[in-house]
Amino acid sequence: MNWPESLRAYERRPPTYTIVNLLYCTLSVTPTFKTTRLFTSSSTVSVIKTAAANCLLACLSFSTGMLAARLLGPTGRGELAAIQLWPGILASIAMLGLPEALVYFCAREPRRSGTFLTSAITLALLSSACFGILGYVSLPYLLRNQSPHIVGAARLYLLLIPLTAVQGMSYHPLRALHHFSLWNALRILPSLGWLLTLLIALSLKHPSPSFLSSTQLVIIAVMSPPILAVVANRLGGIRRPEPSRWRPFLDFGLPSVFGSVSQILNLRLDQMVMVAFLLPRDLGLYVAAVAWSGAVIPAVSAIGSVLLPQVASLSPDLKARALGRGARLAGVLALLMGGALTAITPWCFPLIFGEAFRPAITVAMILPLATAISGVNSVIEDGLRGLGFPKLPLLGELLGLVTTCTLLYFLVPRFGILGAALASLLAYSTTLLALISLSARKIGASMSTFCTPTREDLPDMIRSAIHKVQLGPHWKLNWP
Repeated sequence: MNWPESLRAYERRPPTYTIVNLLYCTLSVTPTFKTTRLFTSSSTVSVIKTAAANCLLACLSFSTGMLAARLLGPTGRGELAAIQLWPGILASIAMLGLPEALVYFCAREPRRSGTFLTSAITLALLSSACFGILGYVSLPYLLRNQSPHIVGAARLYLLLIPLTAVQGMSYHPLRALHHFSLWNALRILPSLGWLLTLLIALSLKHPSPSFLSSTQLVIIAVMSPPILAVVANRLGGIRRPEPSRWRPFLDFGLPSVFGSVSQILNLRLDQMVMVAFLLPRDLGLYVAAVAWSGAVIPAVSAIGSVLLPQVASLSPDLKARALGRGARLAGVLALLMGGALTAITPWCFPLIFGEAFRPAITVAMILPLATAISGVNSVIEDGLRGLGFPKLPLLGELLGLVTTCTLLYFLVPRFGILGAALASLLAYSTTLLALISLSARKIGASMSTFCTPTREDLPDMIRSAIHKVQLGPHWKLNWP
């Protein structure tokens, strides 16, 4: 039975399904209609679980951002951002792209995941020492517009780098092995730790930014050994590191980290400029708007989290099709969520963050759109890494970085934080166009493959929902 006849047969038997069930089946294509499974039922469930975890993370991020803003006010919030900004950036760079390399190699050789993990952690700790020294020497210059007390607190916060090497690296083999339930549960813990830090500070009369940052480090350090033990148990034990694995890890990871550096600069260069040249109050207003825009990320980033290991494990003839479908779905979700958040900003932003942050309303209306575009960029980049092309994300991010630097140079002196928001929006858009163009050329497809829903997308979603969700004597939906 061909597809049109099958669809007409199902039309004669109207299905009963809910919106949730329809979303559950969005990426699944049932074999009943002789179509290829680009995303299996298990990967669809993984997307939903990851989206749920990302929603929880977004709620935690939103709650902690609001709580920090109300605890510290615009000036104190800007000082806290100054403490955390550069150590967080250096921690990401110091990982040398090893998280992406872990996902790729563990997906290809699952039995060696324990060895891969210890090898990656060892290399990351060596890198952490070098970047920690670099940060300690550089911070007085990078934070020259901040007080000596804030510079000292930022230097202490550099301990985040080795903690990231241990705790942050531990999650990624679980993602490669499709243990998404445990991966999602463990990666929520640091955000819960930050919430606990703020709740402790709430009991104090006058909490300081330095107290918050140091308490957060203590909580992360306490959580790291149990997290590593849980992961080791799931992997069947920890193996001795193999330095011989460092070279292939770096061959894969360094192009990714160069792309990540460009992405980090695209995402954080605005704040870097403001830390160095603007008052803490202006930075605090901008950081609150960034926290507001983070509500766009959860559903979009869930696709990218599942897409990399899924694409890496597919046969070559299916990889490109899976990448295109993931990018199209991410684009639709980003457009809907970014537009909705922008629409409610004038009323909800000052209500949630406080009247002291009302001057940032215009910025808070622009950044959700920029964040939505950035989320689509991340999905395409994860898909390209799954295809085995880690250098392509680097090229797209470098072009976006050049755009960011140019626009910040001209816009920030004239328009302040509004200029920074406009620069981010235009730079992320430039990166998106570059990634789509490079991806289309690499896989031999048109740009519409990534940005225009195809005729098959909606019928695939509908017939998969009919196949999996219709209730009757021979049909039932088996949730994991």
